[in-house]
Amino acid sequence: MSIVQGIKAAMQALSGPTEQLKKARRGMAEKLLQRERVLHAPAHPDDLKAMVARWVDGSSASIKADLLANLRPFVRDPHKTRAVPGGQLPTFSFAGISIGSDATRTAAVTQAQLDSVLCALFGDQIKAMAYEVIDAMEVPADALPLSQRDQAAARLDEEWAEFKRQESELVAAFESAGLPVPD
Repeated sequence: MSIVQGIKAAMQALSGPTEQLKKARRGMAEKLLQRERVLHAPAHPDDLKAMVARWVDGSSASIKADLLANLRPFVRDPHKTRAVPGGQLPTFSFAGISIGSDATRTAAVTQAQLDSVLCALFGDQIKAMAYEVIDAMEVPADALPLSQRDQAAARLDEEWAEFKRQESELVAAFESAGLPVPD
């Protein structure tokens, strides 16, 4: 066998493991990219609906807590529940904030308090309207429910780990043979 034939034979023998190493590295890069796509995929309509429901229910609960706090002074002092001389009703606010004297009293209600009152009074209607809007939205093809993302990412992590194991074995084989590890 000539030197040239020997070099050709050695290069040919290395081409298989070199291609396997490249394939393992491409697989690792592909799995990382797929994992990023899973973790940063657009929101799924079901997740948007769940968010709306949590917001409506949470807002409704907060105004109920405010209402309870605003009723407590009347419980402690039942005389406050009666109209005062002159027929004026006791000062009371659903949201609990008012500014000014009795004659010029105006309500200072924040957007959050207004939202809370609306959610408490019309929660089901707000949800129905929001769900209708969500259902009419165009859903991106890669939208993925949050409940499936961790499982999909874990599966991709396992696949990445298998490619990493293959790469490590091939690198070790090159090194044990005293050969340079291909890039």
